[in-house]
Amino acid sequence: MKKMFEFRRTSFLILSRDDLIYFNLLIAKFFASIHTDINSFIKYIFLFVKRTTKSMPDQKLPMRLGRLLGHLQSTTVMPSRRNFVSEQSPNELVKRADEFESQNRAAEALPLLKRALDIIRGEDSITQAQILWRVARCHKRLWDICKQKNDEGGRKKHLRDGLLAVEEGLRILSASSQTCGELHKYASVMLATQAEEEGVKAKAKLAQRIVFHSNEALKLCKTDSSVHHMAGRLALAFAGASWIEKKALEVVGYPLPSATFADAIKHFRTAEALSSPAKILDKLWLARALLRHHAKKTDARAVAEAKSLLERARNSTPFTAEDALAHREAAEELRKLQAG
Repeated sequence: MKKMFEFRRTSFLILSRDDLIYFNLLIAKFFASIHTDINSFIKYIFLFVKRTTKSMPDQKLPMRLGRLLGHLQSTTVMPSRRNFVSEQSPNELVKRADEFESQNRAAEALPLLKRALDIIRGEDSITQAQILWRVARCHKRLWDICKQKNDEGGRKKHLRDGLLAVEEGLRILSASSQTCGELHKYASVMLATQAEEEGVKAKAKLAQRIVFHSNEALKLCKTDSSVHHMAGRLALAFAGASWIEKKALEVVGYPLPSATFADAIKHFRTAEALSSPAKILDKLWLARALLRHHAKKTDARAVAEAKSLLERARNSTPFTAEDALAHREAAEELRKLQAG
C-alpha cells in the first residue's frame, strides 16, 4: 500500500515535496479509517487541494481538484469501491460483527454489517441474504433493549428496520431461486415482533406468514434451538386463543392456524435439548406451556416440573436483554405459582 500511494511531481500539477507528503498522509488516514466512504475520499482530496492553493483565488479550486482526480485515475491509483475497505473484506466485517454479537454488542455489530452489505450489494445473492438476516438479528437485539428501557421510539425504529432487512433478503432470494434458513427464521421473528407490537388483530393477520417462515426455517435449520423455540411460541399462542377469539377472527377473514399445547411443549423440549447450556427463555416458556396444558393443575408431576424450570430460570444469570426480561418474568411466574 505504501508504494501505491507515493506520488511524483507532474508537469501539470505544481506540488511541493511537503504537499506530496501531506497528500500521502491524507490518503493513509483515509485507508486506515474503518468509517470511510467515497464522500470521505473526496473530502480528503478537497482538503489537500485547498491547502496547496492558499495563495490562489477560490475559483481555481475546482480546476485543481479536477486535475488531481484526473491524475489519480490516469495513473491507475484510484482503487475500486471494494478496495476502499482494503484490509476489511465483507467476510472479515461479518466475522467481526459475529464476534460482537457473541459479546452482546449488537449496536457495534450493526455498522459493520451495513458496510459489508454496501460492498457486495448487487453481487452474490446468498451472501447478501446472509448479511441481511444478521442485520435483522441486530435490530431484534436492539428492540429487546429498547423494550427493557420502555423506549417506544427505539422499538418502532428497530422493528421497522429489521422488517426492511428481511423483506430485502427475501426479495433477493426470490429473484435468484435460492434459499436461506436463517433469513426465514428472522422473517418469522420480526413478523412475530410486529404482531406483538400491534396487537391481536395483527397477530391474526400475520399468522399465516409467520407460520410459513417458521416452517421453512424448521426444514432448513433442524438443529437450531431458537427455531424450535419460535415454533413453540407460535403453537402456544394459537392453542391458547379462546373459542370466541378464534370465531371473531374467522369472521374478519383471519383464521388462526390450528395447534395444541402438546405441540408447544414438544418444540420447547427440543429447543432446551439443543441449547447448551439451556437458555433462560427456553426454561420459562416450557414451564408456561406445561402450566397451560395442565391448567387445572391435576398433573402434579407436570406442575412440579414447571416449578423446577421457573426456579432454574430465576437462578440463572442473564446475558442479553432478552435474558434479563425472561429472568424477571420467570421470577414473577414462580411467585404467582407459589402463591396459588
